Amino acid sequence: MVPGAVVTLCCCRGDAVVISGRKLARQIRQEARHEVEQWVAAGNRRRHLSVVLVGENPASRSYGLNKTKAAADVGTSFRSFLPNLS
Repeated sequence: MVPGAVVTLCCCRGDAVVISGRKLARQIRQEARHEVEQWVAAGNRRRHLSVVLVGENPASRSYGLNKTKAAADVGTSFRSFLPNLS
C-alpha cells in the first residue's frame, strides 16, 4: 500500500459506502508502480507483458490495448501483437 493511502471499510449492516472506481483504480496503479520500481531497484529484471490478439474481435483488441496502456502506466515493459484493423 502507498504510504498515506486511506482505505475505509464498513462492515455494519445498513451502512452504504460509496466507492469511486476511478480513485480506487488510480490508487491501485500507484501501488503497482511503486512495487515495480522497488522490484527493479532491488536488482531484479523489469516485468514484461506480451499481448497477442488472434482474430479480429474489436472488444478483444480494446482489451489488449488497455492492458498495454496499464503496463506502461505502472512501468512494466510490454509488447503487443495486434493486427491492423482497417
